[in-house]
Amino acid sequence: MRHGRLVVSSVRIAAGLFVLLVGVMAFAVAMGPGRNATYAAASESAAVLMLATCSALVAAGLATSFGRRSVGPGDLAVLVGLAWAAAPLVGWSQGPPAVRAGALVVSLLTVPLILHLVAAGDPGRRPVVRSTVVLAYAVTSAVTVVQTLFRDPYVDQTCFANCSVNPFLIHSFPDLVRAVEVAQQWFLASLGLLLIGLSSARLARGPRPARRQTAPIAVPAVAVGVVVVVRSLVTLARPVEDPSDAVLFTGYVIASATLLALAVGLGMAAVVREARRLALSRFVTVLAGVPAAGALEAALGAAVNDPDLRLGYHLQGGVGGLVDARGRSVLELRPSRGRHATTLTREGRPIAVINHAGPYSDLEAHLSTSIRLGLENERLQAEELATFEQLRASQERIVEAGDRERRRLERDLHDGAQQRLLALSYDIRVAGAAAAANADTHTALTLERATEVTQEALLDLRELARGIFPAALVDVGLDAALRTLADLAPLPVDVWVDDARARGPAAVESAVYFAVLEAVQDARLRRATQVRVTVGQERDLLVVEVKDDGQQRISMPTALTDRVGALRGVVISGAGVCRMEIPCA
Repeated sequence: MRHGRLVVSSVRIAAGLFVLLVGVMAFAVAMGPGRNATYAAASESAAVLMLATCSALVAAGLATSFGRRSVGPGDLAVLVGLAWAAAPLVGWSQGPPAVRAGALVVSLLTVPLILHLVAAGDPGRRPVVRSTVVLAYAVTSAVTVVQTLFRDPYVDQTCFANCSVNPFLIHSFPDLVRAVEVAQQWFLASLGLLLIGLSSARLARGPRPARRQTAPIAVPAVAVGVVVVVRSLVTLARPVEDPSDAVLFTGYVIASATLLALAVGLGMAAVVREARRLALSRFVTVLAGVPAAGALEAALGAAVNDPDLRLGYHLQGGVGGLVDARGRSVLELRPSRGRHATTLTREGRPIAVINHAGPYSDLEAHLSTSIRLGLENERLQAEELATFEQLRASQERIVEAGDRERRRLERDLHDGAQQRLLALSYDIRVAGAAAAANADTHTALTLERATEVTQEALLDLRELARGIFPAALVDVGLDAALRTLADLAPLPVDVWVDDARARGPAAVESAVYFAVLEAVQDARLRRATQVRVTVGQERDLLVVEVKDDGQQRISMPTALTDRVGALRGVVISGAGVCRMEIPCA
């Protein structure tokens, strides 16, 4: 692979040197003796501007294509430089006819090459743009064939540069040639409009980072498109394209300046690309230690200057989906307007998807093996966190289901068995009163004892229902439920709740109540004589502290830790102190 890249780079450098040689030759021809009716020969400044434009395009093209194996905007920039430098050779009166004819063919490709260059730099280019580029080459090829085979310079009244013998002439068709030239100018104007629209759309769409990256190329491209349209319309209005015409010459100078600006923009993009590559290489330093969850995403966003960069990891083992570095599920990171999704792979397996601002489409090529290894390590960590999150969510669902069942049982006991016992107690009292009225003392005493047993059963039933789930927790709130718990506790319990009127999520209040119940029971088992419960708010946490004077605690009750842990809370225990912190959100 390295040898292949070396060969490609060598070919590109050789092509660039060849184009520079053509540019120097064109400059020499423009400034040399003899007739040369071209814009570069009109003044020394125009010739210098032509050579500078050609050199800038070659330099920017080589810088842009550095490290690439496929054909891209950089190679097209070198070809645009060749086409721009070939124009003065068309008017080389003392040059070989074949060279002049070849220079004419190459110079006719200038606008299609520019359009192709701008379109190739847009990763999200649409099929209609690609089809138009192909059509531009096809139309230019047809024009070239007509001019090469059927144009006789001696009968061409609009001839201004290559007016010598055409060695490839088959038959002269001046009317056909003129009609094709007029159609070509209209077609060039349409290509200029397309160039303006394509570049303007790239400037208008997408987030600010994408537009900022696109501007150095898109702005000059808009200017080039305007110049192409204006020059085509002015050429149609002139009977002969005379370089000495001030309007036409000014148009050539402006066209050279806009192409020079386009080359500078390409060079700036290449510099930014290299800076990003270096930033990505320095990104390895983040992997030196054990980065915190999300640190790689932040560092990668800083490396490519995209604060909105998002990184999603592929889960393996049949879990599927994408998660962030903390194991939380994220929406599929699809390409959107002005943003692109790059899938990173390692050993043929997709490990992550990066959603980033365009047009940095070759992001994956600049990620070294060490960076991929670091991303793979964070992916494994994210997978573990995702598994833990699923287990925690399952635990939370189990606890919630248990609370729902407790509430249902408490409601059924209150509305069912308790009401029937109350009705039975009432009936027994009525029967006892009737027996006393009939002087049936034995029956009255028996019914009186039945009433007492029924009352005791009713009290036991109420106590059972209250133990299953306190109705006060739902009806009044946590403060009232804890105070009821303190009243019924087997040892003195002091309760203090900050902002007792505030209500929290039902799951949180339920967890606190039963956790305090477990803590009080644990204190009783450790022979405590008193317990103090405080409940307060710290930022977004509900903090509960249970202090007692009992013996040393060996371990926390499992039911307590499960309750708090199911809601992402933590339990901190010390000498006679149990502190619980539960998120309220």
